[in-house]
Amino acid sequence: MKKFAIVLAVEGLGTNMLGCYGGPWSSTPALDSFASKGIVADQFLLDTDDIGLLYRSLFYGWHASETPIGIGNSVPLQLGRSGIKSLLVHEGIAETPWIGNDFWSVVDAELPEEGVVELEIDDWQSGRIPQCIATALAAWTETDDPPQLLWIHCKGWNGPWDAPYVYREMLGDEEDPPPPRGVERPEAWFDAESDPDQLFGWTQAAAAQAKLLDQAWEWIDIGLREMGIESQCLVGLLGLGGYPLGEHGSIGPRAARPFAERMHSPMILRPGIEAPLGSRIQSLIHPSDLYATLLDWFGIADTSTPEEPKRRLSRPVLQMVDSEFDHAIPPAKPHLMFTSQGLGLRLGAWWAHWAQSDFYSFKDSNSVSKETDGPPCPQWASFSGASEALSLELYLHPEDRWQQNDVANRAVDVTQQLEVYRDDWIRWLTEDPETETPPVIPQLLLERPA
Repeated sequence: MKKFAIVLAVEGLGTNMLGCYGGPWSSTPALDSFASKGIVADQFLLDTDDIGLLYRSLFYGWHASETPIGIGNSVPLQLGRSGIKSLLVHEGIAETPWIGNDFWSVVDAELPEEGVVELEIDDWQSGRIPQCIATALAAWTETDDPPQLLWIHCKGWNGPWDAPYVYREMLGDEEDPPPPRGVERPEAWFDAESDPDQLFGWTQAAAAQAKLLDQAWEWIDIGLREMGIESQCLVGLLGLGGYPLGEHGSIGPRAARPFAERMHSPMILRPGIEAPLGSRIQSLIHPSDLYATLLDWFGIADTSTPEEPKRRLSRPVLQMVDSEFDHAIPPAKPHLMFTSQGLGLRLGAWWAHWAQSDFYSFKDSNSVSKETDGPPCPQWASFSGASEALSLELYLHPEDRWQQNDVANRAVDVTQQLEVYRDDWIRWLTEDPETETPPVIPQLLLERPA
């Protein structure tokens, strides 16, 4: 049977925007229904919020901080070599052209700024998110032989916030101040002297965007039914970094550090309507796992170049579901996360954070030299001996899900071993690509505190 896959990747979509992840603000019945029929990754953590490097993880299977020997072959390239066509419909990622180089066809769905709908008009279908999805579905179905992979990249919360104003109003009470007007997304710093009503208003506006996404999502199921491929199509929804709303001071991603509100994103996969319903995976899922998942779905063997070290961290997510039902959850694996403002490490029950200025320097994908059409590699400054000068924040998961209680000064042994292991792990990722076996995790970091 011929297989298909459609993936919608949305910038700024965090777990707080979806009801199926316990989001307190948004009413998302269509997406919640989709989640109830698929596989929900409860612990999908990004390795970076840099879009260029994040796509290197998604399409090539490498962690965003790695410096591999030979980048390998992307998912769309490997599919194409097997006769499987792929279509990329994107909104605003033209500045990283290598992302679409290997697709059979590419459609730019970005709209001009003057195309933003007036908030006062209750016309949700003219919003940027619905328009991007509509453009993608139209491009996908315009031929008698549609591509088997459709990847949609949507600007989402990093684009204009153009949901009808009434959507914002319905999320507050009569005694609440009116929510803000305008379509520009907020970028600010929130502290004890800031107006909490202003923050609440921006939260209403952010949740209104989730309603746009939820309504447009139904078009995907309609399209699949019209094509008659519901039972043979893998459908996926990915968040490409949440939109902070003041949880740790930042409103918007510009000043965001690698806390949960930025790095913990939704990943929901529905492998055809005949799959078991309502599965949830508690194991840590990496962006690079989607690389193996798509190849596994289409039955394509990984054709990495022979000179590459065989130590990718990528694992097929669909195969992990059965192992969890059998209580065979794989051992804890470290997960390194970085933004322009900091470095995070999730290991077992611990989530550690270091400030960017204290620890490392990193050039984002737009500043790294692109002498070839291949994806960029990060550039790390020397970190040897830096641990002594660092200010570490430490949080315990899942007890402190929102990372409000820093326990670094009460877990000195843990912080010391985390910092040593962090340095060993980064060296292994960036300086020792020939070694397949990662550094051994200290037993203390795998044990839950008493």
